[in-house]
Amino acid sequence: MPQNKERQYAIELSNWQKDKTLNQITADLASFSIEAGKTSPEKRINPVAVNLESFGSLVKKNSLDPEDQATETIYNWAQITRPSVHLWLNELSEENVLVSMKDFVDVNPGYLCVWISPPLSGRYQESRIAVYQVIEANSQKFLFFRNICGSLSPEECYNLALGLKKFSPNENLIVNDSELLRSSPLSLSVPGNSFISFLSENILGASSWEGVKKGKDIDEKVNALKVASGILDESTYAAINRAITLEEQILIGRSIEIRLQERLGKVLSTSSCGTLYSSIFQGHFLFSARGVSSSELSTRRKHCGKCGKYGYFLDGETCPYSSKD
Repeated sequence: MPQNKERQYAIELSNWQKDKTLNQITADLASFSIEAGKTSPEKRINPVAVNLESFGSLVKKNSLDPEDQATETIYNWAQITRPSVHLWLNELSEENVLVSMKDFVDVNPGYLCVWISPPLSGRYQESRIAVYQVIEANSQKFLFFRNICGSLSPEECYNLALGLKKFSPNENLIVNDSELLRSSPLSLSVPGNSFISFLSENILGASSWEGVKKGKDIDEKVNALKVASGILDESTYAAINRAITLEEQILIGRSIEIRLQERLGKVLSTSSCGTLYSSIFQGHFLFSARGVSSSELSTRRKHCGKCGKYGYFLDGETCPYSSKD
């Protein structure tokens, strides 16, 4: 799903405090754990199932922001697209929808919407591709999509879009401009019988979809949802909403990130998701031994200018990520 470029932290607690339910925060945390994993791109494929009405709440009409424009285009496309899969579940939840979709992993959905977001120095550290299809669960429309973090260059993103153009019934005009590409998802008509074959031949290559074909991406997401649910209990949820100062938010966010890594047995890294709260305590991103007040901390938050990340620097300190990831 397109993400607001203003989000500077990977899990921005201040965003979680804006009328987000515990279930929504749990879904955010589970997605973050996959997309920020320090591993190969094919293991950072994040499957998501979201009610179309809920997705519609993200739409900002007449916005000039490329990601907002993309979100509106995807929503409008989904509204007029017939569902490719119909599910009936005893309990309607993202986890149950995801598990059920394992049975349809290679079924041609007929129509897709593909969002391509090229990297851009200082704003978007990585490329992102999201492949959307419309399904129905318990008579409600859902968007089922896979969000893929990667290392495609702007030129490679442009070439990917050019290659997909032949499947677009609208004959979208493809322009070699990153912001225009980011704002313009492609609606596609999918030929053939095998969905995995189409993806392998036209989006990123076969190796990227081997795990998807076996349902491994969904298994990992379901596990991440369970782990996130165990971390975000009612007391943690209350603490998130009580965290007023930046220092309080950093301490809570760092604790969540550490527990997430321990329980999943994986390493998270600063990526296109944003800067880790825990990175503030590593290397030059620090609270000094003498302590730093919330007000002082806020004034020391600076943009590196080289690596595109934000950090907390004391006088004379430099960004440890400007030369390495």
